[in-house]
Amino acid sequence: MASAAEITGKLQQLAEQIPELAGGAFAPAFESGPDMREQISRLKQQLHQLAQSVEEQKLKYAESYRQRLGEGKAAFEAMGAGMQSRTHPEAFNDKQTFARLQQTIDLISHIQGDLLDLDGRIEQEELRSRPSPSPNAAQAPSYDQDPAPPTMSP
Repeated sequence: MASAAEITGKLQQLAEQIPELAGGAFAPAFESGPDMREQISRLKQQLHQLAQSVEEQKLKYAESYRQRLGEGKAAFEAMGAGMQSRTHPEAFNDKQTFARLQQTIDLISHIQGDLLDLDGRIEQEELRSRPSPSPNAAQAPSYDQDPAPPTMSP
């Protein structure tokens, strides 16, 4: 599995590209909206799976951090970063990796939100591009001409 820093870097690049794509580059592709929306849906599913995997890794690092420090966790957390890295380098690395994994999860959530917005824009464009029904189209029956119900019960 790629490191947390690599995953975060790649996701950051993707997050920066989504607004650009939503603004201009995707505009001509609105004609193929259903295909685009399917691709977005698949990407959202993949991101969800990635987020679950990253969350599992984050929990493993949190557990490792707790086990390495044991009862000394409070004292360790009271130290500065430099002192933490010198006294318990493994726990310090676990803590740093945990933080990077949390950043990755936050970034995935941001990307998922951007994809949701993009999907909504595509849907709106699809709806706007549909022809409106003609006035001669079949209309729902009107019941304005129906006789009134009887006033007396049988």
